Amino acid sequence: MYLPSTEVLKILGYSNSKEIVFTPRKPEEKLFVYVLINAVEDVMIHQSDRKASLIKCEAHNWLIGMSEDFCTICEWALLDPECVRDSYISTTASTSRSSRTPVRSIPR
Repeated sequence: MYLPSTEVLKILGYSNSKEIVFTPRKPEEKLFVYVLINAVEDVMIHQSDRKASLIKCEAHNWLIGMSEDFCTICEWALLDPECVRDSYISTTASTSRSSRTPVRSIPR
């Protein structure tokens, strides 16, 4: 089985990553795991052109939106949709906080 990068596993959270790596799966279940991994990899795109930005935004919205298709993909991948979403949100929130540059006040 293809193993995603450590960055992808970190974003998906410990419990989801453990499930992805250690749970034996049928081929169709692996397919749906790869759909989730692909969405996370799309969010991690570092290019700044318009097309990459749109792909990144669409993947992000899909991961946080709890749409019917997101929930179905998670369930078919044998993962809890709320757990996947919550792990993604908490990881991206902590990453964005730590990567911010401090704002300096302007002297008057």
